[in-house]
Amino acid sequence: MTLDELRADIERRVPVHPECGDYAQAATGEPYVEVVIGGERKDGGGMPAYATSEQHAIRLLHEALLNYIGAHSGTLYWRIFPEVASYEWRRFDDWAFDLMGSRTFWAGYARLLVSDKPQIQPQTLSARAA
Repeated sequence: MTLDELRADIERRVPVHPECGDYAQAATGEPYVEVVIGGERKDGGGMPAYATSEQHAIRLLHEALLNYIGAHSGTLYWRIFPEVASYEWRRFDDWAFDLMGSRTFWAGYARLLVSDKPQIQPQTLSARAA
């Protein structure tokens, strides 16, 4: 599965607002939710889990997004579309500062809101300023 396929699958399951937001709050006035591998991330906390490959990260992020949208009803408001990124962990010898090994981990992230509350403001800042 690719990230485009992941997004398309999520968008098939719920109504989607046509614009991607560019503000801290969705059109309903509610804050967006960060969904990462392992579930929702609260208040900018750390990543609860990592994956061992890009495909594994996409699969785990897909599961986390399905869990989130399954627990909420209404319209989907995107702030940040699903994405994955790799991180390299390196271990050094404490005394000689020699690289003893490294490993790549993958994280998945999306920022969105599914809400059945009515829209009270435009989804984008540029529309709010007009």
